Amino acid sequence: MKAIVYKGPEQFSIEDVDIPVCGEGQVLIRIKSCGICKTDIHIHRGEFMAKFPLIPGHEFAGIVEKVGSKVKEFKAGDRVVANNWILCGKCYYCKEGKPLFCENPYAMGVNGPGGFTEYVVVNESMAFHISDNLSFDEAALAEPTACAVHG
Repeated sequence: MKAIVYKGPEQFSIEDVDIPVCGEGQVLIRIKSCGICKTDIHIHRGEFMAKFPLIPGHEFAGIVEKVGSKVKEFKAGDRVVANNWILCGKCYYCKEGKPLFCENPYAMGVNGPGGFTEYVVVNESMAFHISDNLSFDEAALAEPTACAVHG
């Protein structure tokens, strides 16, 4: 599959990369739309912590291509968005029910592969159905909308 891959600030190219493997509790999503966020611009300029090489993009929507054997809520063809934060579940804040303050977050498109590609894989718990009346471009705005609502 094709992906935009950053080797470092302002050093990117379109490359062929492997389609991610879908684990038993995961969902493989075919990207239909991915927004460009100010975070992506900061990563491009080297003004934001990022782990290179990196496939950026964390505001995306798409179609479920494949599901793992233990996935219950999704099937191929479902329209989805995904939470781009994977939390450790072990630090003080995660245990206290304050996951937004996780001390060890993994963020798709920041320190792990994101949506500037054809496919991403996420844990089932991170995927959310979207209605048919939303375009994929509109649905890709779910993450920044959630940020604005949360404050």
